[in-house]
Amino acid sequence: ENTEELFYVGMRNLQFHQAHTDPMDYFNEVLRRDAGDVRTNTQVGILLRKAGNYQKAAEHLRKAIARQTANYTRPSDGEAMYNLGLILKAQQKWEPAIDTLYRAAWDYEYASSAYYQLAQISSKLGNNVRALEEVTMAINYNGMNVDAKNLKTTLLRKAGKKAEAVACYKAISEKYPSSTEARDADKALGALE
Repeated sequence: ENTEELFYVGMRNLQFHQAHTDPMDYFNEVLRRDAGDVRTNTQVGILLRKAGNYQKAAEHLRKAIARQTANYTRPSDGEAMYNLGLILKAQQKWEPAIDTLYRAAWDYEYASSAYYQLAQISSKLGNNVRALEEVTMAINYNGMNVDAKNLKTTLLRKAGKKAEAVACYKAISEKYPSSTEARDADKALGALE
């Protein structure tokens, strides 16, 4: 009867992977009725990003962001910004990716993930000091972000801060003794010990 019901039927189909129903049928109907619907454009953008169709994904995410930011500088929901930032990062469009991910970090829910992505970009661009600041922010927002802790171990090792790198490594390996996280920490630590 309304776009909200259509959206939630589409989301339910996404969540439960119903083989006989395509969630895009519901999302497309929402967009037919309201081409600027934020939630639907965001979800369609995410689906297209995961499928590797970055151009179409970015179009939908930008539509969502345009409506969200019509009366605000920073929207309170950073999901569309974060996903657009991932696309820009994948396309190696560093400046817009950095700007977009910093905007996504304004939303607490995406702050840790956004700072982690920013740290990866800074590291790739050779700015390890900035990368270390960003990865520390990622960990501050989510102390369970093991990927960020592994990156921090690597950055500390590269900065010659052996004792701090070893401490990060030990914290990960003690918490996750026989896990993928511990193996990743071993790789991040490198030849320190």
